[in-house]
Amino acid sequence: MIFPMSLNNIGGNIMADTGQVDAKRLWEMAKSGMSADEIMKQFNIADKEQLKNIMMEVMREKGESIYVKGLIGHPSISAQYTQDGIRISPAMLEDSIFREGDYFDFKVEGDEITLQKTKEKI
Repeated sequence: MIFPMSLNNIGGNIMADTGQVDAKRLWEMAKSGMSADEIMKQFNIADKEQLKNIMMEVMREKGESIYVKGLIGHPSISAQYTQDGIRISPAMLEDSIFREGDYFDFKVEGDEITLQKTKEKI
């Protein structure tokens, strides 16, 4: 599927004033860990907001989400680990694809915690 940079889906292709974005290739690049800047360079996308919109459409189509380094700014907040755990403010997630009621896989590796949206409760 090709997604438009302008997000006009025409026959499974996304068309843009400046070109097309192959959703499969974009997804593979994002899954491989390429940063937003690297992906933008590959597709000649000049604006991170444009890439963000395209990525959100691809994630909706796939029913999955993926973190693209550098796409949404600095993804961290100041939080403290207490006896009640760590709280993520809904305000921090306003501009994300996450919605109330979503399920997540939770992974702790060394000094990092990762949440990845899943399709359903496990």
